[in-house]
Amino acid sequence: MTVPAQIRALLECIDEEYEDLGYVGLYQFSWCQRSPEHRPPQEEVAATARAAYQEFRRRTPTTLVWLPWPPGDLSEAVPAAEGTEIELDLDPEGPVRPFLALIPAP
Repeated sequence: MTVPAQIRALLECIDEEYEDLGYVGLYQFSWCQRSPEHRPPQEEVAATARAAYQEFRRRTPTTLVWLPWPPGDLSEAVPAAEGTEIELDLDPEGPVRPFLALIPAP
């Protein structure tokens, strides 16, 4: 399966985050696509985020969890219930609350 360049570029950012922190917040699937100089349309961000999320989950054994903000020790992770709706973007101005993340599968 050939992965489109836009998704490959996003996965590089996600892989780096995952390797550096030991987890990746799902919001990063959207945030990694934006910068002050690059603000793609929300529909494009959402579609790319979904495709990259699916590819990351396909190739990386992970568990979907809730983490408190700010994240600390991964022992604070609470497994997400089966069927939890994934949130691939967060409003940085929104209220502080637990967020969905992927951690290494046991």
